[in-house]
Order: sequence, then C-alpha cells, then structure tokens
Amino acid sequence: MERRGNTRIAAAQVIPVQVIGLGDLELVTSARIVNVSPNGLRMTTSEAIRVGSFLRLEFDDATIFGEVRYCERERHAYGVGVFVEEILVGTSELARLVASLIGDNPEQTQRETVRAR
Repeated sequence: MERRGNTRIAAAQVIPVQVIGLGDLELVTSARIVNVSPNGLRMTTSEAIRVGSFLRLEFDDATIFGEVRYCERERHAYGVGVFVEEILVGTSELARLVASLIGDNPEQTQRETVRAR
C-alpha cells in the first residue's frame, strides 16, 4: 500500500555526490537518481551514507543540498532517501523539471536559489 502523499517522477541520471560537513574527511561518490518528488529524491549508490549527513548533488546546471533521511542496503547497492534543503537551479531540462516539482517557475532562465518546502 502506497502511503506517500506526493507524486514521484522517475529518473535515471548518474550524478556526483559529495558528503559535506565532515571536516578533513570527505566522501565523494556517484549515485543514480531513482525518483524525484516535491520534498526529496531517492538515489542508489555503491557507498553507504550515514543518516543525517548533508549532501551536495550536482547535475547539468543545478546543485541540490540535502540531508540523508535513510540509507537501506539493497541487493548490490544502497538506497538513499534525501530531503531537499536547497536547490540552485539552472536552465537545463532536468533542472526545470526539479524546479517545477518544488513550485518554482520553470521558465526562468537565470540561475537562482530555491528553498524547498
């Protein structure tokens, strides 16, 4: 039974992921975005990422800052849920899709900061 209140959009883009706030320690890996919703996204990665970690995700001309809400071991990877805190939106098609999901104007052509709800 599906209990989510928000629509999820399927995605399959591989993006770089940086765990921030670790001092001198830094985890940089890549992840595949599985789906995107107005409040967050789900991705898979080969590395476990600690719940509560803050992430910087970059794709095309957008950057997402978020917090890891869960990290579940799957068959050959980890499923990671990310609550989106802030998005720096550019003009690519994927950036416009993400902006439209969080209620920003997808027709804007300049890079700007968008706060997630």
